[in-house]
Amino acid sequence: MKKTLKQKLQETVRRCGYCGEVLKGNSNKRFCDNSCRSAVNNIKYKKDNKIITQINRLLKRNRDIIRQALGKVSTVIVAREKLVAQGFDFDFTTHWYENAKGEQYEYCYDYGYLELKAGKVLLVKDTKLKKKRKKINQHLAGLFNR
Repeated sequence: MKKTLKQKLQETVRRCGYCGEVLKGNSNKRFCDNSCRSAVNNIKYKKDNKIITQINRLLKRNRDIIRQALGKVSTVIVAREKLVAQGFDFDFTTHWYENAKGEQYEYCYDYGYLELKAGKVLLVKDTKLKKKRKKINQHLAGLFNR
């Protein structure tokens, strides 16, 4: 059966991939405007980044618990139970540091802890972070300027 001109035109009408509006303009256009394009990308990346968002939330909570426990001092010893009761999760850290004595400090960004004996934890603030940040930035600049 032959298609009518009207049927052929209806087949060639392109529609927005988000809202279904008829597209006008370039033949490779997929969305009618930036808000529709952004909406599709937000949906796509929300699924992809869900686990990252959850982990970052845990890391931030851990950091905030240490920061609040430290107050204005740079080190303090607290009971491990107290941290757990506040929602601290010892399984989530950003990095670790081993000192000359072989003790391993775990960090949540710029705040860290060292598990001691008898259920105690030493909380610390990384006061050398500015120097480290400068060194990291120099390293990154070297990588990108090759």
